Amino acid sequence: RMVGHGGRGVFQLMAGEDADHSLVRTDDALGFATAVAPVRSDPNVTSTVGYAETGDARFISLKGEPRSIAMGMAVGVFIGVTPTIPFHTTLIILFSLMWKHNLTSAYLGSWLISNPVTIPIFYVGQYELGKYLLGMAHTDFTLMDYSLHSILSMGWHIILPLLTGGLVMAPFFAIPAYFITYRVLLSLRKKKRS
Repeated sequence: RMVGHGGRGVFQLMAGEDADHSLVRTDDALGFATAVAPVRSDPNVTSTVGYAETGDARFISLKGEPRSIAMGMAVGVFIGVTPTIPFHTTLIILFSLMWKHNLTSAYLGSWLISNPVTIPIFYVGQYELGKYLLGMAHTDFTLMDYSLHSILSMGWHIILPLLTGGLVMAPFFAIPAYFITYRVLLSLRKKKRS
C-alpha cells in the first residue's frame, strides 16, 4: 500500500491479496472513498476490453449499503434537477450530513444530471411548468450565466415559476434514480461475489 497526498485528500494505491488494485482517493473529513483510476496490474486481464469488463466496479468505488448509496444518488439527482446551481454542493453536503446518505453518490448524481447540455433544457421546462401551475403570464427571460447574481437579477416573476417547476419536476428524475442505482448496485455486488 502506497500513500500520497493530493490536492483534496489522500491517495492510496491499494495492492496485495485482498485489495482491488485501485488508486483510491479518501477524504477523512467527509468519510468517503472514490476510486480515481484502476491500476492495470491484474495478470488475468490482457486487453483493454477485458480490463473494462472486469473493472466496472473499480472505476468508482462507492462504499456503503446499497440503500444509502441509492438514496445519495436520488438526492443528488433531485438537487441537480432543481434550479439551484449556485447551491448544489452546499445542499448536497447539508442533506448528506442530515440524512446520513452517501455523499459521493449524491455528488455524482448531481453532476450526471446537471451539466451544460441539460441545464438550459431543465430551466426552460421548469419555467414553463411553473408558470402553467401558478397561472402566471409568460415573460421572456435570458439567463446569461448560472451565477447567483444572474439568477437573482431576474426577479421573482421568473424565479418563483422556475423554482416551482423545478421542485415539481425533480421527483420524476430522483425516484427512478434511486431504484435504478439500487438495482445496479445489487447486481454488481452479486456478480462480484460469484
